[in-house]
Amino acid sequence: MSMNKRMLSEEEWTGSGLNTIVHADWNPAMAHAALQRLDGRRLTQLQLDVGEDRSMLIGGGAGRLSVIICVDVDRELHTLLDPGKADTEHEDLLVGGQLGNFAANQIVSAAAALAAIHYFHAAGEPSPHLSWQTGGAR
Repeated sequence: MSMNKRMLSEEEWTGSGLNTIVHADWNPAMAHAALQRLDGRRLTQLQLDVGEDRSMLIGGGAGRLSVIICVDVDRELHTLLDPGKADTEHEDLLVGGQLGNFAANQIVSAAAALAAIHYFHAAGEPSPHLSWQTGGAR
């Protein structure tokens, strides 16, 4: 049975320790404030849940962000893209305390992430007004 519970989780790394701050229920204003706290060093990941196994993971910080929507525990993955960037170049980004190498077009601005957050909060889906790459669990 799926719960229709909205939660916002912030992951904060101190040394090798992880402190997860959980906020019950969330709205776009709270998510925007949390987004601004992402610094790409200590605070590197947010998770926004809208219930029914639908989550948005936002990683990185300081205006360079990775945004992924997971549906049914990774059965569907939607990665937000910056259509103005190439997928042939790669950039490093610290997400969830780990350095990852991302295609450049998978690193988006805070404005794009915020637009994705607003639609996801309202509809629980990837915004049709943004560019997404869709895949499934391997």
